[in-house]
Amino acid sequence: PCEFHYPERISRVGYRPVVRAAPYQVQRAAQAIADAKRPVVLAGHGVHVATAWEALRRFAERIDAPVVSTLLGLSALSADHPLCLGMAGMHGVAWANLAVQHADLLVAMGMRMDDRFTGSLPHFAPHAKLLHVDIDPAEIGKRVPTAVPMVGDVRFVMEALTETLPEMDHRDWLAQIDAWRERHPLEVHAQGSLPPQEVIRALHRVTDGEGIVVSDVGQHQMWVAQHYRFRRLNSFFTSGGLGTMGYSLPAALGVQAGHPADPVWVVVGDGSFQMNLQELATVVQERLPIKIVIMDNGYLGMVRQWQELFHGARYIGTPISGPDFVQLAASYGIPARRVTATAELPEAFAAARETAGPFLLDCKVEQDENVYPMVQPGTGNADFVEDPRGKAQGR
Repeated sequence: PCEFHYPERISRVGYRPVVRAAPYQVQRAAQAIADAKRPVVLAGHGVHVATAWEALRRFAERIDAPVVSTLLGLSALSADHPLCLGMAGMHGVAWANLAVQHADLLVAMGMRMDDRFTGSLPHFAPHAKLLHVDIDPAEIGKRVPTAVPMVGDVRFVMEALTETLPEMDHRDWLAQIDAWRERHPLEVHAQGSLPPQEVIRALHRVTDGEGIVVSDVGQHQMWVAQHYRFRRLNSFFTSGGLGTMGYSLPAALGVQAGHPADPVWVVVGDGSFQMNLQELATVVQERLPIKIVIMDNGYLGMVRQWQELFHGARYIGTPISGPDFVQLAASYGIPARRVTATAELPEAFAAARETAGPFLLDCKVEQDENVYPMVQPGTGNADFVEDPRGKAQGR
């Protein structure tokens, strides 16, 4: 038998991504944008990866087009900007979904066109051409046919398009979107002493939308996406795509290390929190000013919602027990407070904000509250259900 001789040099396949789109692609894309009457820019996680926040703002302003975000694209454009519509998709806000569905051109920047965003593909954006920009060519045309493909870094592409295109005016299109926003406002219809949406709204008020927020996975993740208006760029961190429960607390350690001067706010469900709560030891050991907001409803909430809506309310494996989170925090030396009513939120959040170190809020939210608006599986994004009590619908 021969002996294996380890080579001194090993040839490895290199990876040199295309970062600047070809000039002919830029011209073709510019023409498609110039021809559009109802354009919408779709901002995905690639905008953050490319640090393209300023490029996105300048591009959207140049073509006077609204910006719709994926879940991971939130905070790519300040929520205060008049062109920012928020998140579209299964639990997106109504006006963003309607804008996508009625657009004649979608300019997708660094996104995958996943099923949670598109809804049923045969019903997705039936009037729109797709201009898809991504640094990974495998993502382009993977799920949605692409009229204008562009491989490149989204920052460089948007900068090139901004330099190429003249200033545009789509005031009629934006007025239509404003009308949808007025017709379908994001309201809280929940009943009971502590609606979960009010917890997120209280978090927004105490941080003025300038907080750094790390969300776990589940219903609370969608309520953050809907009800927290991210004014600060690149300020939202969550697990999208894979959707890993238990993500938030360990991720917050890294986010806090990267932003030592700013407290990081963790929004987490009672189920997700128990998957990695041992990281409280690291929080204490490193004296990190992480603020933990537990949306405590005694369920794996998103799975429970689907069991209620699509499986006859047969709840299997979703009711969960848990410890006394306030006492648990105290055992680590972390100050904590339990919240059971909406009226208690301002004082509780103020206490968390004013505490120099870590703080934990155990918010006993309504157990059976569901996330709405919702685009049910197999339907298009214009067929959203807003209020299950009144069966308000889109279109």
